Amino acid sequence: MRYLIINIILVGMLAGPVFSSGAGGGSVAQALSGFGLSLKDAGACTLGKKYTRGDCSAGRRCFSTVTAACAGFQLRFEIVSAIEEKDARKYMISRLTRVRTLYWGHADYPGMITARTEVPPELTARYVETGPLGFEALYMPAAENMTYGVGASDLIKYSAAMSYRYCAGAKTLGQIEVFAPRDTGLEALNAIFEKFSCAAK
Repeated sequence: MRYLIINIILVGMLAGPVFSSGAGGGSVAQALSGFGLSLKDAGACTLGKKYTRGDCSAGRRCFSTVTAACAGFQLRFEIVSAIEEKDARKYMISRLTRVRTLYWGHADYPGMITARTEVPPELTARYVETGPLGFEALYMPAAENMTYGVGASDLIKYSAAMSYRYCAGAKTLGQIEVFAPRDTGLEALNAIFEKFSCAAK
């Protein structure tokens, strides 16, 4: 039985048409600025994928994913457009809770005999009420395919972190996920978060 790692690409659970720009369509700075977000030193990153679910025209709510490869780490953004701050807060809490629940139960282990095992304490997510972006943050190991809930240390590929940035001017909520080498410490992950801000209008 395969191990249980629930992929948290949250917009994938939302219905709606997908409009994809594929890979290499523009720069990371351009991709993020369209959502009112800014990344310091974005020129050192290469845009991976950018795709949107829903129709963003006329102020309609839509959901977008942007991925990027930077020097020494990777990024994944899940962005909600046309969302008020009070709704963004509810959305953020529900998503963080969904990730945290991965560590409340059991995870399948890829052994021939042992089918399930609890996630060891050292592999569970660390929750911080106020992270570098001013919102809650999670710090946890991730697997090679950038998923969470890893149940065994030999499956860990990344040291990952997740937090949020709400940009009132653009009415967008950005879920920011960082994937760095597995031995990356908390301070280094926070330093990456500190590169993000809301784009100047």
